[in-house]
Formats: sequence, C-alpha cells, structure tokens
Amino acid sequence: MLDILAETRAISTPQSDQVDVRTTLLKERVKTLQDILGAYHFTGISAKVRELNSTNTFCISTAYEGIYLDSYYLDIQMQHPRKIISHNIPAFIPLEQTAHTHLQQDLLRFMDVLRDALNAYASRRYQVEQLQKLHTASLIGQLQRNAAYNVLKFRYQILCGDMEQDVQVKVVYRHLACYLPTGVTLTCSGADAESVNAKLDCHRQLFEKMELYRVFDSLKLQEELAVSSGIHSTLHSSHTPSCQ
Repeated sequence: MLDILAETRAISTPQSDQVDVRTTLLKERVKTLQDILGAYHFTGISAKVRELNSTNTFCISTAYEGIYLDSYYLDIQMQHPRKIISHNIPAFIPLEQTAHTHLQQDLLRFMDVLRDALNAYASRRYQVEQLQKLHTASLIGQLQRNAAYNVLKFRYQILCGDMEQDVQVKVVYRHLACYLPTGVTLTCSGADAESVNAKLDCHRQLFEKMELYRVFDSLKLQEELAVSSGIHSTLHSSHTPSCQ
C-alpha cells in the first residue's frame, strides 16, 4: 500500500495530458494513504508523508494502560529496495532481522512487529519503575536487570512461621514482545521446603499472571487483611485462597 509513495519521486514536469492524469491519480492515492495513516495513528504508528521525497519519517509511540511512555523514529527510503536511513531504535531490538523479513514485502507488518517489541519493552521498564517507586520497602538490595528489561533478579522477604526468609526471584521474558513473564524462578534458602513450597508456588502464579508491582500490591493487601482479621483469617483460611 505504501509503495505509491515512492512513485511520486518519478514524476517530473508534465509533458502530456497522460502525465497530467497520472500525476493527479497519484496525488489522490497519496491523499487516501495519508487518511489511512491518520487512522493507523491510533495504534501508535504515525508517518510524515512527503509527496515529492522518497524518504519518509515513521514514528512509533509506546504507552502502558493509556500512559504515554516514549516515541521512536525511523527514516525509511521508500523506493525499492527500501532502506532504513536513520533511527533511534534500541540496539537490543532486532531491527536488521525484522527489516530483512518484512521491510521489502510488507511495510505495515514491519512497523507492527517493531511496535509490539517496543511497546512491550516500554511496558516492562514501566513495571520495574513502578515496583521500585511503590514497593522499595519490600525489596532487599538492588534490583538487577539487563538493557531490554527481559531478565530481572531481585529479593524480598516472606514470613515462614515466626521467621522472615529471603526469597530470590528471577523473572524472564523469553520473547521481546512479552510484557508478562514467560518464566519465574523463586528460591528460598535456609527454609524448610515443606513449609515454604506452597507459599512460593502461590507467589509464582501471581508473578506469571500479573504485572510486577501489582504482585506486591496483592501480597501487601493479603498481609493487611491477615493482620486486621486476626483469628478470623485462620478460621476461614480453607475458604479464602491466600499466599500468606
């Protein structure tokens, strides 16, 4: 669909009525394409279409639950073979591989794949920032992560009987387009395996199904309910699932 942008470069001063017609048709097609890209902007992708220039600027905006995060730009030469002239895409995003697979055949698919990876990265980073902002007191030491925020390591404490035990967490997102973990490992050294296993399994399920900071929201809420309900939480524990 975007191929028509490259065609405009080949148009010179009209020499005949036939060229005039071709120019008019191409301008109409570019106007239609601009309208389509305007609608596509709601997906987080927009473009500056330059009618007589074969290089166009594309913008990918990232957001998390309606909160704007970042924007990334690519200047793409539209004439075949298409070529990325400049960009600010992070190095860990496989831009060259994605371009090799999609850029020449389907430009919109190429942009979709990039948008998914960039949006997931921005979402993972936002989750870590919120975790550190809202639950600093729950974490022990520094959270470790890589540039793509798809491998995270941190520690927090759980109560086992009358003793507090450190839990070491490793969270992995095996695909760059994931915003929820695909692998979670929890280890608690120095604690009796039988007494802590059920609790760790419950925590693991929360990490796999919820955003990082919301896991600690949930654990904090359960802790507050357990404290406030006192003896009643024990009497009804068989009816109310809890990770405490």
